[in-house]
Amino acid sequence: MLTMQQSEETFGDDLFKKSEVEPKKEKVCFGLIELSKETKVKHFYGLLGIFLVTGLVTSVQDTLLTFLLTSDNFNIQKSDLGKTFASISLFVLPIQLIASPIVGLFIDRFGRKPMILIGTLMTTILYVYTPYLTVVFPDLVICLCLTTIFASFVLQAPLVGDYIDDNYKGRAAGILTLTLKLGAIAGETLQRNLLKVVRLSMIYQIFGGFLATGFLIAVFAIRPGKYHINIPKQQPELVAPDQQPQSGSMLQDFIGGLKLARNPWVVICFLINLVSGIEAPINSTIFYLWVKSFYGDTDAEKTAANVRIASLVLYSQPASFIVLVGGNFAIDKISKFFFVLPAVLMHILGFLIQIIVENPESWLMDISQIMQGAAASAIAVSSAFIINRYTPGEHRGKAIGVLGTFMAVGGIVSNVLGGFLFDEQRNLPYIIFIVLATAIFAILVCLFLSYPLWKKKAEGSRENPAAE
Repeated sequence: MLTMQQSEETFGDDLFKKSEVEPKKEKVCFGLIELSKETKVKHFYGLLGIFLVTGLVTSVQDTLLTFLLTSDNFNIQKSDLGKTFASISLFVLPIQLIASPIVGLFIDRFGRKPMILIGTLMTTILYVYTPYLTVVFPDLVICLCLTTIFASFVLQAPLVGDYIDDNYKGRAAGILTLTLKLGAIAGETLQRNLLKVVRLSMIYQIFGGFLATGFLIAVFAIRPGKYHINIPKQQPELVAPDQQPQSGSMLQDFIGGLKLARNPWVVICFLINLVSGIEAPINSTIFYLWVKSFYGDTDAEKTAANVRIASLVLYSQPASFIVLVGGNFAIDKISKFFFVLPAVLMHILGFLIQIIVENPESWLMDISQIMQGAAASAIAVSSAFIINRYTPGEHRGKAIGVLGTFMAVGGIVSNVLGGFLFDEQRNLPYIIFIVLATAIFAILVCLFLSYPLWKKKAEGSRENPAAE
């Protein structure tokens, strides 16, 4: 029987334990998304603001650079644009390749918010300064290299994994990607209207002002701290706990990020982003040059080319929105392979149509761009979901860093080879893409067919860790 003193002590302990109330998880977006315990509603909407600004500015980066290189500042001839872009990429993209894993490491070690603040501030300064340059090598190249590095401080911050409860990350990734797309549409629309009324340097300054807004959002609405450690889930992670990467030197951290590829889902994510890295330049900068190559040099013909480019870009948006909105709900409920395999296949078929038709005015080109828009969104949603679901919170920055490396490799192949080969034959960049993407598609099919085997092996290793 308890003494009175023991009873009082026990009662006091129980009362103290009950007073330790866990932080309540809050919901946002009409209850569709549940936040992690450490995250407040303002943090989530701050994240939305960062994505909106990022989409708005990055959507016009390539077109503004094209306008800048053909302006009086540099006055590069249209026949040399492909080689000029390739030469610039030859310097800029290797910097991105090297910087991506290092930035991912810094994000994990020093925290998300400090890196985002540094990134938005420096990118703003560089954006405002860029239109006053008059020399491509080395002035413009150095400026673009620095812009790429500091922009990655923002783009690689894995805030979805930090902010969102594990069961809602698929929805959150889709909604945030949709926000990025809305920003892109707003940026493209604003750019077209501004080109008619203001100088190019003023356009750069206006978009630099949007970046400054992103800095203020980060100051007041981004959660401090390094990372959110996930609570273990019942779903198998496909990587044994003792195989998780450990922190160490920069080289060890980069190798640790690569070791996450022990999980086949991470391998798949790396591969589809390699495809995305190759596809992005040839469906933007090189695609603009491809369309323009069918038109003459008179003012009327240049206007017709620009209108057709704008129309083709616009036609890709509805399919992109449908995939984003539907995908962020469906990816939690169905196999990720139903996103990954069709996405790569649609990229291949879309460019195959472009090569066969050889006419930017054809309605089949509209179909091609619709397929490209849907495919790009499917890759964006599925890769964000995979990284946030299948990588541990404390190593997610390194995973995104390695992911950026794969995209940079794809960008180097696409920009450098595509830019030089475009001036020789306008379809060569697309032929190269089809060959590489087909090889990656074959690897993905093999992983799909072997999925029951590596899933069973992972479940067995979790049930019997000693077997490892």
